[in-house]
Amino acid sequence: MEAAILVAFLFWCGAVSGQSGAGNFDVFVTQHPAVMTSGSDPARSQFGFSAAFHTTGSGDHFLLVGAPRDSYTTAAWRRPGVVEPGVLYRCTLAGSCQQLRVDSTDNIDTPSIREQKSFMRMGHSVASSGPSQLPLVCAPNFHLLWTCDQARERVVRSGGCFGHARLDLWDPTGKCVILPSDLTLSGIANNYQPCAPYQQPLADDQKTSLRNSRGTLFSLLETSGTLPYRFNLVGFALDAISDPSTPGNTLLAAGGPGYVFNEGQMYRATLNNESSAISDSKQFGSFANHLIDHFFAYDVTQGNLFGDNAPEIAVGMPRGQSIMDSTDPTNGDGSNRGEVRVFARSFGFSNQDQTTSIGSVILRIIGGQVAEHFGHVVHSEDTNADGFKELFVGAPMYTVPERIQDNYDHGRVAVFALKALSSTTFQQRLEISDAKGIFVGKTRARFGTAIISLGDLDYDGYTDIAISAPYEEGGVVYIYMGSRAGVGSGDSPVQRVAISTAAVRGMGFALSSRTDVDNNGFNDLAATALRSGHAVIIRSRPIINVTITITAPSVFDHTNRTCLANGQPRACFIFQVCGEYSLPQPTTLDATIPYTVDVTPRLSFASTDVTTQATGTLNLNAFRVGVCQSHEVFVEQALPDPCSPAYIRVISWNLVDVVSTNTVLTPILRRGPRLPVEHIVREICIECNPCLRHSGGGEERWNNFCLQSHGHTVPCFIFFSACLLRWSSDE
Repeated sequence: MEAAILVAFLFWCGAVSGQSGAGNFDVFVTQHPAVMTSGSDPARSQFGFSAAFHTTGSGDHFLLVGAPRDSYTTAAWRRPGVVEPGVLYRCTLAGSCQQLRVDSTDNIDTPSIREQKSFMRMGHSVASSGPSQLPLVCAPNFHLLWTCDQARERVVRSGGCFGHARLDLWDPTGKCVILPSDLTLSGIANNYQPCAPYQQPLADDQKTSLRNSRGTLFSLLETSGTLPYRFNLVGFALDAISDPSTPGNTLLAAGGPGYVFNEGQMYRATLNNESSAISDSKQFGSFANHLIDHFFAYDVTQGNLFGDNAPEIAVGMPRGQSIMDSTDPTNGDGSNRGEVRVFARSFGFSNQDQTTSIGSVILRIIGGQVAEHFGHVVHSEDTNADGFKELFVGAPMYTVPERIQDNYDHGRVAVFALKALSSTTFQQRLEISDAKGIFVGKTRARFGTAIISLGDLDYDGYTDIAISAPYEEGGVVYIYMGSRAGVGSGDSPVQRVAISTAAVRGMGFALSSRTDVDNNGFNDLAATALRSGHAVIIRSRPIINVTITITAPSVFDHTNRTCLANGQPRACFIFQVCGEYSLPQPTTLDATIPYTVDVTPRLSFASTDVTTQATGTLNLNAFRVGVCQSHEVFVEQALPDPCSPAYIRVISWNLVDVVSTNTVLTPILRRGPRLPVEHIVREICIECNPCLRHSGGGEERWNNFCLQSHGHTVPCFIFFSACLLRWSSDE
């Protein structure tokens, strides 16, 4: 029995998300940076020593820039006797900077308390844990003296901080100022001074306890008229992150590398962003084996390094291993290679008389080269989305061991993945050779001076990283894109960010990001240039994800010759190439997408039957609104292989890279492979007898062709299995 089948005229849309390749992926636009400076001599004032983006509760974005050797320009803010206290600036994307009146009070000189604010280096460090949170700015050289008439002994004691007994040798204890979120500074929110609740001087029994615990070191200092805990420098390093367990709180970590003759001390606390109150303030790092001149807490970072949902604290010691410990060579071998130590954040003491045992250290990471300053900067971030933060350690003084003149201070950054380690096992140890990856800079670049997280720039699910090399030419910042394998993998692009402004020198001394200052949905980058006294905001371009589709019939009939080609009737049909783009937030922008479409076999774009490729352009100019372009194709008259389907493929497309302007940043395609978009078209069958059987050459075989009323045979795929069934039943 013959079957008469009518196959409907079907449409099918083949789609795939297009992404740009990994080669050229310049996220940041360097042609139109916002360059800002301050004062008549910004380099001398060290404008740009520190920087941090801050967003107020009303959504205003500012760049906070420290100038620790600057003075107030407003006469009413200047105080007699206070010289170069340091200034914090509030800068905007427009390039203007305004001084903030952080601390413009007089020096204090009373019979019991003395404060000295000259050269206190306000603005040495600055941090903000997120939008609407309370930012902090630190002055590590702030001097505080508690005066005690008894025995003419002057001492500042609290949280492990002591002053000097000689007035001409006041010791800098340091302090951090907690600012209001809106930066109005109508009143300072609070101070974070772990060295100064102004407690009473040391009693005789306390001095005896210290003498017993510190041995000959205390006796030596006592004889010279000093006390051991000197030059603390609280706020030399500062890290502030949102508390993962208590929204609204900020976890603080502050370094005081000058503690006990540069032995170093680490301070951590919790800041309530509603009340500005400080709680759970503790310290650690006063090691019983006296790591003098190790600069413990030169830099600090907090992060979930071991996947235990509790942040750890990693502490840089750029002169670690400098002292030989004959009792424990693993603690110090005299190599001065630098070291990083990792502690549980819950660890610490509230009593400054306690010393930190080496057994309290979860992990020690040892540098690999003498004086490379391993631990100069430490940073934690999860760049491969595995739930564990990797630890980035900068060593900007590293030199590639090649005996070439003027070949030194390349700098390097080592990346350590710690997820295989345990947060409950102490005294674990890694060497530089255990690093997951190592990045090395150019000669005299001091690569690794600053390291920051950029957030997920291209919305691919991986956090991206910036590393600076401030002495490479006028300063360079390298952008490393995160991926499943982490940063620096073979398929991850690296952008070299440098600006052509000749006046800017040393860009990259300090970095900040994770803030979208121009509100285009993508985080921007701030970099300071300490050598010239500039701060630069470099904006990121919108990264769009383009989707290309083909809309076309799924079947055709080559006998339906309704088109004319050279005066002859030909079968043809029309298909469309369509495109749209997506952004993380509704934003209208222009995007021009040129593409190439290919058809083969049995189809062509001209009557000559040889033109199988065509080009087109999609002009996308609205958020998530598709745009299409139509193409007409002809069907070949000859049917050399009627069983073969025809293919329509968009084999390539791209984004026209228009030069960005100061106000409009043109988009770039999201990185990744661009797979061809394919659509299959088959010949239609109208009247079929799929069960014809014939034999030839002594061999009986099945003929899966159908016979149409006009006498042509064409493939009819849909009945093949049915024919086998029927043929079997006929037998």
